[in-house]
Amino acid sequence: MAKPLATLAIYQATGFWSRFYGWHRFAHPEALLYFTSCKAVHGIGLTQPLWVLFVDKKGAPLGQWRCLKPNRWLWCAKAAGAIECQAPIEKRRQYLAAFTHLAWQAQIRPWRLRCFGRIRCGK
Repeated sequence: MAKPLATLAIYQATGFWSRFYGWHRFAHPEALLYFTSCKAVHGIGLTQPLWVLFVDKKGAPLGQWRCLKPNRWLWCAKAAGAIECQAPIEKRRQYLAAFTHLAWQAQIRPWRLRCFGRIRCGK
């Protein structure tokens, strides 16, 4: 059964610094981090693996969750965006089911990281 969309916490990395630092500074391990205009992601400097789901221009998933191990790269030529998470497999299955409804984009909250670590969430 799909997780209700109202309980999904999806943050969009906006601005250079939030896209640059990504999970190095993202303080919501239970949430999802969304990158627009993204065909490749990296795990350089991470200590644990991330799970990546590439999406097309409409927001539909392109395949299944893929594991990004630390200090590795993943890319998808057809992708228009990427969603990253650190959730266990049960939650990832629920998220994937919710993403197939294409209504998840209404749940996105902006996440902006200013230079030198000043964080702005939901503003």
